[in-house]
Amino acid sequence: MILVTGANGFLGSKLIGALLDQGEKIRAFVRVDSNLELIESFLPEIELFKGDILDMRFISDVQSALLGIDYIYHCAAFISFSKNDRQKMFKTNVEGTANLVNIALDFPIKKIVYISSIAAIGANPLKGEIDETLNWEKHLYNSEYGLSKQLAEREIIRGVSEGLTATIVNPGIILGEGQWLKTTGRIWESIWNGQFFTIKGQNGFVDIQDVIHFSVAAMKVGKIGNRYILVSENVDYQLLFTQIAKSINKKSRFLIAPILLQKIYVYYDWIKSLITNSSRNLTNETLKISNVKFSFSNKKAIKELGINFTPINKTIDRISTSFLKTKNVNNNG
Repeated sequence: MILVTGANGFLGSKLIGALLDQGEKIRAFVRVDSNLELIESFLPEIELFKGDILDMRFISDVQSALLGIDYIYHCAAFISFSKNDRQKMFKTNVEGTANLVNIALDFPIKKIVYISSIAAIGANPLKGEIDETLNWEKHLYNSEYGLSKQLAEREIIRGVSEGLTATIVNPGIILGEGQWLKTTGRIWESIWNGQFFTIKGQNGFVDIQDVIHFSVAAMKVGKIGNRYILVSENVDYQLLFTQIAKSINKKSRFLIAPILLQKIYVYYDWIKSLITNSSRNLTNETLKISNVKFSFSNKKAIKELGINFTPINKTIDRISTSFLKTKNVNNNG
């Protein structure tokens, strides 16, 4: 049986769907107060376990979740680039992973795949292409989120040194269907609503389906204690936005916003978040990172995991088709 943590999230729910299609038996680990909307259709086919891996007063409950488990996909994470969320983010990403490792060491778990992030690598983007051999270094373009994932990876490696069998995958910015007002789905919604500006940076992007395929491959053949960068292509934001706009038949001329305008938007977004009690779309941290050209190598993942990535243009076309259906529009492009 397979345990999936963070099962009710965007990635966790997609992973569960794919594993069920492969005939796997799934136990989904979620918090007691979790919104189960994304896995509601799977509930008749899976075991649902509610617990809190952050509260060690319920250690016996968490131990129960691992009974009979052979494999674990650790997807649970808290993603934020707001200073106000730092404590919660580090508690979830670092302490939560440490607790899972400590408990898993007492069980005959065959393997764990930890789904981390390219942000966890922490190599300086100004020094050239980033691959798995590079180590974390302190520089202007690190994020607190990246640091939390890096420290979580260290807990996984610590577990490996103590006898755990585990592999790490580092997805780039994940593109996938659904959640149009959250995750990267907001890009489609924003362009649909007339956004015409962008930023000058570049980053590594990957199809959510590829993240799942490569994670499953990492479970089967990934080397113990190794990490694999999951990036299909390194794409300029301006080009990415242009491709998305064309695929949903919207204006495809995007202007790179001046830094001053970007800073004004950060301030506006902060005020809006206070008034509406909503999450931030853009912070000073993400502003700084988004104007830099990151370049990641995917050679190790392709070579050692034995599959190829989906070209980003095909990913965009598929997601756009799904998006247009929500708008009751036919895509004839």
